[in-house]
Amino acid sequence: AFHPIFFSQNSGREPLFFYSMAGLFQLIGASAFAARYVTVLYSLLGLALTYILVRRLWNWQTAVVCITFIAVSFWPLYTSRVALRAITMLPLQALAVYALLHGLKNRSWLWLIVSGVSLGLLFYTYIPGRLFLPVLLLWLLFTAIFHRQSNPLPTDKKAWLQFLFVSGLALLVMAPLLYFIWQQPEAANQRFEEVGGTLEALQQGEIFPVLNGAWLTAQMFSLRGDPSLRYNIPERPLLLDGAMGTMLHAKGIPVDQCFDAINLNEPAIVVTLVATLLLQLFVITGVRNRVDRWEGWLLLVLYALFMAYSVYA
Repeated sequence: AFHPIFFSQNSGREPLFFYSMAGLFQLIGASAFAARYVTVLYSLLGLALTYILVRRLWNWQTAVVCITFIAVSFWPLYTSRVALRAITMLPLQALAVYALLHGLKNRSWLWLIVSGVSLGLLFYTYIPGRLFLPVLLLWLLFTAIFHRQSNPLPTDKKAWLQFLFVSGLALLVMAPLLYFIWQQPEAANQRFEEVGGTLEALQQGEIFPVLNGAWLTAQMFSLRGDPSLRYNIPERPLLLDGAMGTMLHAKGIPVDQCFDAINLNEPAIVVTLVATLLLQLFVITGVRNRVDRWEGWLLLVLYALFMAYSVYA
């Protein structure tokens, strides 16, 4: 049997998604439906674990709003219905952070082990998964320094030693793929070479490609989407085809005409856009003392009213 730790074909692919797909093929047979159903299962698991994590950090009202926006936003919808490996990151990220929070708070070695294994498995999901452990460390340092009173984690010496244990366990799980990357960097980093042109230019002192890339990315969320069909509706900005777009689609606007069909003289559409944007900003910037008790209920009521107004106005 051939069980590679990394698939070098097609610009290089991490193995977790493909082994999950192979397992489902064994159960229900190989088909396009089975390949896509793997991503559906991962997305549903990601929603459930994200709800648990956000409820742990804030409260259940915030968690409901969070997963609602995830469930109707364009990229999560898209990646949960095509046989691509990126969707495998979300459930493992949510599980790793929740298990770390719970393990450090309650001094539970079992949860710390779950966190370490999840962080290690992230290395086998998608290229950004390689960076999640250092990003998590930076987040812990940031909260420990700048949010001491509202920090959800203990910051004593024992807690840091436990995080060191989690990191060590994660590195142990990563070790086989790390060894492959060390032995065959050209095969493992093919994707970097394809999309790393701006970084190479920056290393040579040329900043214009980076600024141009940032400008084009900003347009994707406001004025003009990517021309490629791979990850979005060509030329359509994601801002109006995410949570906002979903609400507009409910009014009967075709998905491929969402942006062009907006009539800013139509009060119902204006209210829908402004209200949804404000709700998104409120959720994104909300902290424990902002989304709590009656504020959480008020947010849910407003969200329900705006959804109803969007559909029936």
